[in-house]
Amino acid sequence: MNRVISTPLLECRACGGKILRPLINLGEQHLTGRFLKPDDEDPPVGPLDLVICESDQHSKGCGLLQLSHLYNPSEMYGAEYGYASSVTSTMQEHLYDLAGYVAGWARLEESDAVLDIGSNDGTLLSAMATQCGFPVGVDPSAAQFADRYPDNAQLIVDFFSAEAVRNALSADQKFKIITSIAMFYDIDTPLKFMQEIKELLSPNGVWLTEQSHARAMYERLCYDSICHEHATYLTLHAMIEMGKKAGLRPLDVRSNNINGGSFSVLFCRADSSRHQPNSFSLNRMLTYENDHHLNNFEGWASFSDKVMAHRERLRNFLITAKEQGRKVLGYGASTKGNVLLQYCGITPELLPAIAERDPRKFGKVTPGTRIPIISEAEARAMGVDVFIVFPWHFRDEIIQREQAFLASGKTLLFPLPEFILVTS
Repeated sequence: MNRVISTPLLECRACGGKILRPLINLGEQHLTGRFLKPDDEDPPVGPLDLVICESDQHSKGCGLLQLSHLYNPSEMYGAEYGYASSVTSTMQEHLYDLAGYVAGWARLEESDAVLDIGSNDGTLLSAMATQCGFPVGVDPSAAQFADRYPDNAQLIVDFFSAEAVRNALSADQKFKIITSIAMFYDIDTPLKFMQEIKELLSPNGVWLTEQSHARAMYERLCYDSICHEHATYLTLHAMIEMGKKAGLRPLDVRSNNINGGSFSVLFCRADSSRHQPNSFSLNRMLTYENDHHLNNFEGWASFSDKVMAHRERLRNFLITAKEQGRKVLGYGASTKGNVLLQYCGITPELLPAIAERDPRKFGKVTPGTRIPIISEAEARAMGVDVFIVFPWHFRDEIIQREQAFLASGKTLLFPLPEFILVTS
């Protein structure tokens, strides 16, 4: 079996603390962000374990949840990376909302420059391109989406660093707005990343970063968000503490249901005099995190047991459905779904295929579990009785889209955050 190149974590990614207490183990999994041709070998395999940075009598830990291993980003991103922001209307609408929100805070003008880190298929930049003169995207996987970017945008196909941006543009380039949506948690050196954000921000610029919230994983049992790509599992407390060290101060925080539960945090340079913080929103979230002990082991003590119980429930459902002769297929091939499939040991024997909307994935298979990915039309022609919805966080949109399916007596199963069967 081909193993992913990884290094055991010896110190906290944020504070350098040495007390890293095991929290949950999802086992050895193949890289979850790749979808394969049937003849391809499975991608490399590596452990999916979470640890939490704790204190002892000699040092103070920061409480950051993080993967127990370091992985090489080049093994996870590139031309085969399978995600595209524009596939769902929910995500498109959300990104356009974020564009308006951050433009308002920054007082964006036509002469300003905007940088989107992890720009993917250009959806967010497209939302801001009409409001600024120089939109820039940086993403190592974006070459496949280059034709979707606005005409006035510049695309840097590379991993983000201040040096990479300056080499592509100019040594003194600054940005009024910097955004990083669903990617900051992928960074193994988050403090260095924040320091480079500060370098590139104009004196009164703002940085908007959105990522899954550890609170959502805690409340909704979203263990499918644990994957090789996501190095850290963040709280507002952890982000503010890192921001202080990087010379950034928080301005606002907002929660939403994107990707199972995310939070967007707005920062400016610590020396900026223009922006005043929304202290109410910041203090409210910090109070919740503190009250529920999300920055120490005690708050997570029962999490692993709940995850194991969920695995047994999902497997038992599939086994029983097969015994009863009910046809169960997957719905939506995704990274989150790949985590769930591998951890629960679900193979084509229990789930013959997964229906998908993105044509780039048709004819491919899932990593490790080798489940075929087919079009939704093919899946319906198979006489499916139940769809297990892996992108369960788009539940409202999917239920609305599948009204005819439900009206025909069929069922949608949303495995998380609760085990919910939806019928007509």
